[in-house]
Amino acid sequence: MTQHRTWTYLTHAYLDLKLSEIKGDSPLECWFYDMIQKRPDELTLKDVSHMLRQEIYLDIALPNAWRRILDDPFCGEMYDGQMVELLSRVLKTHVSGASTCGPGTTA
Repeated sequence: MTQHRTWTYLTHAYLDLKLSEIKGDSPLECWFYDMIQKRPDELTLKDVSHMLRQEIYLDIALPNAWRRILDDPFCGEMYDGQMVELLSRVLKTHVSGASTCGPGTTA
């Protein structure tokens, strides 16, 4: 099984999706339809940004976001540094104890 087929299979198995039922007219539906057919290494900056904003496929989006930030700390889809902002928002929401760590606090 190729990596692309694996990704598509996992996507369909994980969400019990049928591609024919996903494709819609809204920009978000069109993006999602295109995104789920890509391999993780084919995801664009826009794809990763949308995944973080929608809080979907975080197991794929988070490592991808970290790699992009390490390559370019100011990367972002709409403005410089947006990926850092999106990543910090997701981590604050989904990582236990993240909201208690910050300036002036100790872990």
